[in-house]
Amino acid sequence: MNRKNKKNRSFRQNEKGMELPINIVVMLVVGMVALAALLSIIPESKKNLIVEVESVDNGI
Repeated sequence: MNRKNKKNRSFRQNEKGMELPINIVVMLVVGMVALAALLSIIPESKKNLIVEVESVDNGI
């Protein structure tokens, strides 16, 4: 039990101990904002879009 408390105490006193989780959270937030920006830029597709192909010529 003493060993676990000592480990937790040193982890909390170490400044780099919380640096990694904060970096991960920041990267996730930046990624989500970038994804939202990309989705807002892409136009929505038309529901009833019809493409008619008259003929296909392969040049032969």
